[in-house]
Amino acid sequence: MRQKVESHFGLIMAVVIIMMIMPRYMSSPTVEYDSVRFELAVKELEPGTEVKLTEITPFDWEICYTFDPYTSKQEIQRIIGFASSSVKEAQSEGMVQLLFVKDDKVTASECAFPETIGYDIDLKGRKEIRASEDPVFRVTKKDELVILTLAE
Repeated sequence: MRQKVESHFGLIMAVVIIMMIMPRYMSSPTVEYDSVRFELAVKELEPGTEVKLTEITPFDWEICYTFDPYTSKQEIQRIIGFASSSVKEAQSEGMVQLLFVKDDKVTASECAFPETIGYDIDLKGRKEIRASEDPVFRVTKKDELVILTLAE
């Protein structure tokens, strides 16, 4: 009987530990959902038009960040001011890396090759854009890739 109780206790402890650790390494389902919604909104844009970023983001955000390739997760979290399991490191040149943030929470996150997500975005060298700026982007298309370029 004692052995059975000890094995149950061990199993329960393992489950508790896993449940405590997993959120640190898994992105929020809401963040993933909003990232896909943004991707779909961008893919529907017509070339030759201009669009406000706030009009195509189906979620709330205050700041959109982008980072250089190979920027560590720790450095990204230092820059945004908080830790999040939704922060990812760009592991290669040419990846799209966007992090939308509101009230010290990530609301959407993208870290992938343009060919994988169907779009690319050019912030003209800027590392962050605020929703309050109401930034406008020109929409072009190259093959099947939608390209958003910050209008000057």
